[in-house]
Amino acid sequence: MTNDKAKADSESSHDQKQYHKPPDRLLGFPNSKPVRKKGGRKRWKDTKTKKIYEWDYQHGDVEGWDKTGKRHLGSFDPKKGNQVKPPDPSKKPITPTIVKSMNKERYTLAWYSVENESLIGEEDIPLTQDTIRSWFYLSEEDTAIECYDVTASQRRDLMKLVKHKIDLNEFNYQLEGRADKLT
Repeated sequence: MTNDKAKADSESSHDQKQYHKPPDRLLGFPNSKPVRKKGGRKRWKDTKTKKIYEWDYQHGDVEGWDKTGKRHLGSFDPKKGNQVKPPDPSKKPITPTIVKSMNKERYTLAWYSVENESLIGEEDIPLTQDTIRSWFYLSEEDTAIECYDVTASQRRDLMKLVKHKIDLNEFNYQLEGRADKLT
């Protein structure tokens, strides 16, 4: 073995940590649908229980959160759905706290690169919570102040409201709900 080859082999032994690639679907959580947030972790939301699951790139499992994103429920095996680590009450919430005085909703259409999921642009759009509830089949109790992936069924209605040409093949789109203080 040459010195160069030995050096290359020794350098590769302390490369960066290998991170686990997230799956497209969580087989252990059949009611989960992928949603995207501005953070770096892939996320799913259970359509029945409303629980949120976030991919843990380091350990290759998902962290479970209650529907508000404030209470950690533990880590789970993405293929089987069984709990692999207990809840950690010291974990910071993954969703911002919405103060009661901040109850005027505002929606933004954000578009992301299909290749690397980086934010490309965003545009405020005039929508109401009722419109969001009907488009995404939410209950009346749901605040509709979250992020929602845009599908072909919402594309036609959104095209009337925004200046950006919506191309579902070129970009991933998300409606992001925010709450602003009333003035």
